Amino acid sequence: MLIMSKQSIIHIDHLTKRYGKAAAISDVTFTVEKGEVVGFVGLNGAGKSTTINVMMGFLQASAGTVHLFGRSVTPQTAHRTHQKVGFASGDMSLFANLTGEQYLAFLTHRYKLKSQQRVTELCRRFSPQLDKKIADLSRGNKQKIALIGAFMANPTLVILDEPSSGLDPLMQQAFLELVREEAEKGTTIFMSSHYLNEVADVCSRVLLMRSGELVKDIPAHQLAGASGKIVRIISKRIVIPPKMAESVSENKTPDGYELSFVFKGQPMHLQHWLTSVPQLIDFTITEHDLETAFSDIYAAPADKERHV
Repeated sequence: MLIMSKQSIIHIDHLTKRYGKAAAISDVTFTVEKGEVVGFVGLNGAGKSTTINVMMGFLQASAGTVHLFGRSVTPQTAHRTHQKVGFASGDMSLFANLTGEQYLAFLTHRYKLKSQQRVTELCRRFSPQLDKKIADLSRGNKQKIALIGAFMANPTLVILDEPSSGLDPLMQQAFLELVREEAEKGTTIFMSSHYLNEVADVCSRVLLMRSGELVKDIPAHQLAGASGKIVRIISKRIVIPPKMAESVSENKTPDGYELSFVFKGQPMHLQHWLTSVPQLIDFTITEHDLETAFSDIYAAPADKERHV
């Protein structure tokens, strides 16, 4: 059993959710401490949304427990913690017949906010259409309003399920900047995402789900580091690639010989190897893509060292 500390904001212990004989999530255990920004990733159907819905009290667990702020969360008790939690999802149901302005006014009353300053600041940041009924808004504008609702009460914990889904690139950057600011304030953020770049950008930890099970719990920088670098050199002579080279490709060119490979070792080792290349004509070093890194980690054997 994972021991819950006084700093634990989220404590999930052997959580399971079954639909008949099929398990949407199975024996999931992890803890999120105060001030962490944790990315929750996995392929479609991995169990991310189910886990979040149980955490929020929208679904009843089949087995295991959820604690937020040290309090047990079930569909019957979830309301006790919701006042301290901001929530938004990529397919969130809002009150379709209200305008955006009316919906935010409703949330202002619900959270008993005495000032509109925070709402005004978030609206300036995301520029939502507030005068139209929510039913008539684009997906992106609905998502803007959902995100404003999630952050407007300055919650202690923000739980986000595909939060930037539907946002254009400019608004995605505005969202990430908001997450960074909240992290600096000590807000705890738990977010699922299909965009690995945003996870690597703002998260301190990454939890990886596969087929309903938590199979990886790693620092976010390890996800970026696992992607490695793509190295391409041209030399007048054939060159032996370094020992840690992967996906090696060699070709003869009009200028000499071209060698390409993926390097995942220490930068100093790559630097040392480059200085030993004879008659080097040219070279380029670029970042490998995070999607490939994710696939590599996802395919690796399960590693539950941090949460068993």
